[in-house]
Amino acid sequence: MRQYPFNSLHIRAFSMLTVMLMLWGCAPSLKQSGRLDLNTDVYIQPENPVELSNSKVLIAPIYLYTPQARDWVPSVTGLVQDVLSQERIFKVIVRGSRNFDSRETLLDHAGIKGFDYVLFGSIPPVIFPAGNTSGWIGFDMRLVSTETQATLWHMYGQASLIPAPTKWSILGDAAYAKAPSVSEGLTTILHKMARIIKCQGQGEACDKPAGH
Repeated sequence: MRQYPFNSLHIRAFSMLTVMLMLWGCAPSLKQSGRLDLNTDVYIQPENPVELSNSKVLIAPIYLYTPQARDWVPSVTGLVQDVLSQERIFKVIVRGSRNFDSRETLLDHAGIKGFDYVLFGSIPPVIFPAGNTSGWIGFDMRLVSTETQATLWHMYGQASLIPAPTKWSILGDAAYAKAPSVSEGLTTILHKMARIIKCQGQGEACDKPAGH
């Protein structure tokens, strides 16, 4: 059988292949993480700074547009209460559990009970992230005076929940990282809204209403 001698080119190629295999075998996996893209719009806010730290607020049961979401209402309403309590915007913040025939009836009831404001919130149909597919959540919030029944704040926030794509490299590959959860997205939106309200009450520059 005829044999072909190795030349210098073959030797260099073999050496490079050996080094590549060694790097591939000992390289650590690439670490990735999903990301959350947040956008918040302010439609109505007080013209002058309004300090709410001494106010009492009732949170109406959060309205969920997602079918079969009735069982989630208490936990979602509780999450809103928890985040706003952490941010210490209001002196008292209570989670409501009753549904009323109209918003006006609820405002009247809250006023009789001594609340200064009622917080109304709603969540459009949620897209849950799955595998390497992105998710989405939005939240619409209104803070309404029980005395005048006028809206003091109206804000809307939405968050895209994005997984990290698979990356391939000579140093190793990493599968996609999971997207942030729906609860993480909602929590981020709520913290953002709370900080906008706080900075406005302190007379600082805040997000301006849409169109301004």
